[in-house]
Amino acid sequence: MTTASALLRRRSAATSRGRGRGRGVGAVLGLIVLVLVFWEGSKFIGGTPWRPPGLLPGGPVIWDPPFRWPFASDLNLPHIWNIGLVFLEPFQRGAERNVAQFLFDAALYTWREAFLGFALGTLLGLGLATLFVHSRWLERSFVPYVVASQTIPILAIAPMVVVVLGSLGYPPLVSKAVISMYLCFFPVAIGMVKGLRSPDPLQLDLMRTYSAGGTQVLAK
Repeated sequence: MTTASALLRRRSAATSRGRGRGRGVGAVLGLIVLVLVFWEGSKFIGGTPWRPPGLLPGGPVIWDPPFRWPFASDLNLPHIWNIGLVFLEPFQRGAERNVAQFLFDAALYTWREAFLGFALGTLLGLGLATLFVHSRWLERSFVPYVVASQTIPILAIAPMVVVVLGSLGYPPLVSKAVISMYLCFFPVAIGMVKGLRSPDPLQLDLMRTYSAGGTQVLAK
């Protein structure tokens, strides 16, 4: 009976989580549809004259809205399909790449910087957490400095990092990765310290009775 009731509770909890996720996705999709309806509805009632996609002003008009609202002009509130067509145009005059390709390349460069900084910050946080857990002396000596490092605004540190690393000849990618690492290492270190100290003391005592060393306990 106990096992059956536990299974029923787990199934009901999983069903509730699934319903909650479904409602969340539905709410987001509903909000997107509402924004699109308001967007194009405003242009339908009070925008500039509608023309076929891709045509400049002066082309044939397919719909002339009854009002003229300044916020609904093509400059302030362009049509959704015109926004999509812009991604297929050259990002500058005479360029071979379109806007979508240019944005993808720029995003890829940014993702590379962020990934490199996240990887370095993760390694630094894991290393500090391992040292702090295995050495009370190191924890008492350096944790206050680790916490104090997060009180300095990133806007004050970033220019110094860029100038110093740039003067040493490093490419801009390195300075941005270092800034990203600075933002990442602290939550990783604190979370890892908490995680390494979360095992049950009885389990740790069992490992010690099996003559497990510190490295083996850490690996398990």
